Amino acid sequence: MDVTGKAASNGHKWKFVQVGGVDQVVIRDGEDIAHIPELDQKLWVALAMPKKIAGIPAETLDALDTDKDGRIRAPEIIAAIRFLKERLSGLSPLSVPGDSLCVTSIAPAALRDSALWILGMIGKDGAQEIGLADLAAASEVFGLQRFNGDGIMPPDSAGEDSASRALIEDILKCLPGVADASGVQGVDTSALETFTAQARAYAAWMDAFAADPRLNTFGAAEGAVGGNVSGAPAANDPASMTASIAAAVASTEAVRAKIDDWFFRCHLAALEGGAQTDPFTNGKEEDRDRLLRTSITVSNPDLLSLPLARIDPAGKLSLKGPFNPGWTTAMAAFRSSVLLPRSGSIPEVLDSDGWEDLKAAIAPLAAWMASKPEGAVELLGLARIQEILGSDAMARLAALVAEDVAWSEKRLLMAELRKMLLFQRDLPRIVNNFVNFSEFYNHKSAAVFQAGTLYIDGRACTLCLEVDDPGRHGSLAGMSATYLAYCACTRPDGAKKTIVAAFTAGDGDNLFVGRNGVFYDRDGKDWDATVTKLMPQPISIREAFWSPYKWLGKTFEEIVGKRASAADASSQAKLKGATETAVAGVADGKKVEPPKKFEVGTVAAIGVALGSIGAMVTGILGTFLGLGVWMPAGILGALLMISGPSMILAYFKLRRRNLGPVLDASGWAINGRLKINVPFGRTLTYTAALPSNAERSLIDPYAEKKRPWKLILAASVILILAILWLLGGLNQILPRNWWYSTLIGK
Repeated sequence: MDVTGKAASNGHKWKFVQVGGVDQVVIRDGEDIAHIPELDQKLWVALAMPKKIAGIPAETLDALDTDKDGRIRAPEIIAAIRFLKERLSGLSPLSVPGDSLCVTSIAPAALRDSALWILGMIGKDGAQEIGLADLAAASEVFGLQRFNGDGIMPPDSAGEDSASRALIEDILKCLPGVADASGVQGVDTSALETFTAQARAYAAWMDAFAADPRLNTFGAAEGAVGGNVSGAPAANDPASMTASIAAAVASTEAVRAKIDDWFFRCHLAALEGGAQTDPFTNGKEEDRDRLLRTSITVSNPDLLSLPLARIDPAGKLSLKGPFNPGWTTAMAAFRSSVLLPRSGSIPEVLDSDGWEDLKAAIAPLAAWMASKPEGAVELLGLARIQEILGSDAMARLAALVAEDVAWSEKRLLMAELRKMLLFQRDLPRIVNNFVNFSEFYNHKSAAVFQAGTLYIDGRACTLCLEVDDPGRHGSLAGMSATYLAYCACTRPDGAKKTIVAAFTAGDGDNLFVGRNGVFYDRDGKDWDATVTKLMPQPISIREAFWSPYKWLGKTFEEIVGKRASAADASSQAKLKGATETAVAGVADGKKVEPPKKFEVGTVAAIGVALGSIGAMVTGILGTFLGLGVWMPAGILGALLMISGPSMILAYFKLRRRNLGPVLDASGWAINGRLKINVPFGRTLTYTAALPSNAERSLIDPYAEKKRPWKLILAASVILILAILWLLGGLNQILPRNWWYSTLIGK
């Protein structure tokens, strides 16, 4: 197929229907699915979808997502179809989706034999149909076998081979284990190779110690690191010996620079003729005085910078002390881990030559310790490591692992069969939510992107999608021309999610941020839902018809409320002012002036206002009554003049309602327009309605008392008409002299 869409169809005859404003291919049977790879992708409804959707099992989506990028794309759908075509004799089983298939429909002989072997393993010899439940049972049985093809050997899998069992246990002491198919920790080829390399490196490292005379002559007596003295680690205890050498190297490095500094200061003191108060030898006097005047701690930097001990021009360091308090602990470790093991007792003093000899003796040990190989095989001890390396235990264990790996083909075939059954069960539904959107438009079941149903404001909204980021989602979803409500959903167990619900029927008068509802997900779990964001759009033509009157009523209420509030405030202010004036006049003994009489001008003003109102009413009624038999058309025209613009605007917006931007904002790649017209929208949002066979009583015991408002209204209309007739406002319809000409004139 090329980009022009002129793809060879191999004679396959497709069927298309126009749904949602776009031509959609009809998937009638498995034969149609088999030819989907040949269908021009420009005719697909979607080209990609997020892996995180609730309508398809996660295991199937994971098998589809071959590149593990978290999205399912058209090439991966095509690859899944080809996977089935290569392994089934035909895709007719997909015409009736299920999680089992007939063994005879499996094309490759090895895969077919594997299916029969699996059925025999679980006691279904002779059965000719295999399903996902059979594979699950077989996997459990297979995982408990000694050799199960996972290439991992737990200790018990060694059977009667005690040497291999002991070796597996030793390896697990030194290295992290690997869980086999049954969940038990074991050893695989990688772990065996790592252990072998570490064991050989440790043995070679210990051999280097025995072969280097500089390392063996650290002590005075052969066979001991620190000499043949009480407490010295013997060479036949490598772990203690290594720990002792490590301690000696570490403690020497800790004081090396400080002892070098002390001998250097002694050399300076000798050059000065034995002056022990020189600041270059014992430090500055003001620094020592400052330390004596403050609270000193052993970690004080000023204290640590002072010499290790009192300077001796003769260069004899007393190993008995006293030492700088900041270095007392380090010197104690040096004496116990280096001086005592080396000489058997702590010498009285240490001169410069002795210090250089000691450093020379420690240097090869430090280099040897630095070359220590990584790994925890030292825990086993040198004797056990040498025993393992000198036996065939590792070769036998390697053979056991290889034998287990030889069964991996069976495991791979089981995995391949499971993938086949997953695709057979779910692929028909996937293509009906990807190549076309038949599930969404035909209402056979909820589409894969529909997360559940939101109940709120007497409505049930079925077009609900899960949303990760409402802000980003809304920036694109707003182009759908659909009334959207974002809701934060929570459950008592602390689970949270955000959904967006489309309102496609009813009106939005009683929807507001903060309103609560209940959301039922696909599993039937109920969530507390709270509206957090609204994106208003026209919902219906009926809503648009009444919107001007609702706006007028709301505006009138606001104006009257503001005027009444202002009048009430003014009245209260006047009353308060009059009261204060009266009280002040009485208190001062003054005569309080009575309120002024009602002026005639006020009456005239009221008359003029009433006349204006009457003239306006007369004009309106005269216009309508002058229409005669066309009066209903005039009323209809007035209604259209008021409601027409909003209805026309709503009509065009409802024609533009498109599901595509909502899905695109959720990670889909929609390939065309998915219209939601008014009739289809009413199937996505259900408004409250009484059951057809329900009884309904219209008697409300708490209803407000009825008033004769109809009679009052009729009397008012008659009175107005009479006044208009007397004033000559109805002369064109009913002249005032009609009475005389009709009755008296006769």
